[in-house]
Amino acid sequence: MAELETLVSRLRPAHYMTGHIRHQPDMLAVLADAGCRTIVSIRDRRAIALSAANYMRSNQRHPLNARGLAELPELDDRINAVITGIPATDTEQGFPALAERLERYLPWLDEPGVCVVR
Repeated sequence: MAELETLVSRLRPAHYMTGHIRHQPDMLAVLADAGCRTIVSIRDRRAIALSAANYMRSNQRHPLNARGLAELPELDDRINAVITGIPATDTEQGFPALAERLERYLPWLDEPGVCVVR
């Protein structure tokens, strides 16, 4: 939470920040105390799956980059893995299924004052 507080404290009037911020009551308080407004952008799940599959392969800093290249060389396989999830191994982290990841953001839709863009 301290990291978010630091980032928000650096914002100036008319500035903005972007991020994938899961809904958490603590986050609401930090944003409200700073006078921030929240916009939630809803994307088509198919676009999210395709984007995540491509990002996993193209970004060498992605924690599943090497594993994705080795185990999922085909785009269709990566898309399916993003949708269904990738189990963790003894040495590699996993990746939650798309529905599980999206559920983390759903409570934002019920927050008063949040602008939802579809």
